[in-house]
Amino acid sequence: MRLLSNHLLSLIFCSFVSVVTVTVGQTELFYAKKIGATATGFASYHCETERFEIKSEASHISGSVDSFQFIYRELTGDLDITVHVPSIHASLAGLMIRSGSGENMPFAMVGVEGANTITRYRLGTNHETTSGNETTGTNWLRIRRQGDAVSSFRSADGIDWALIETRTVDLGHLVYAGMVAV
Repeated sequence: MRLLSNHLLSLIFCSFVSVVTVTVGQTELFYAKKIGATATGFASYHCETERFEIKSEASHISGSVDSFQFIYRELTGDLDITVHVPSIHASLAGLMIRSGSGENMPFAMVGVEGANTITRYRLGTNHETTSGNETTGTNWLRIRRQGDAVSSFRSADGIDWALIETRTVDLGHLVYAGMVAV
């Protein structure tokens, strides 16, 4: 299983600005990209504090076209990503695996929306977004891809994980995996 390195990703959200703390090695390479034509804002990494910052306005992850800022790595094969979300003031924050950078590409996502942990999917290019299971809120999120099976988990402590659901999502060989805030 390929990990998004061995990082502990901590998301801290303040108003529309999302600050993401990541411990990265010198060989790790993350990208920041605007997905969709109407997304405004920025995504950047601050070396001094080892934090990512995402500001995303006029954003959404719904329907057949997305619009948001995305911090990601290009990966192949199986992967497992874990993130800690201590608090949230954005409308939606979490982890996403996408088949590409287009605004209408297939994806799988686990996130915190209000007081709930949610999953969302787009199963094909130009398809509508599908909502998955919704559970009560949590502080830890995890998404795992094994072949075409994508599993979403939640945890109160980052140690004991509860499966939210597993879906079959054809994302292709090369994927974009990382953090998103809307």
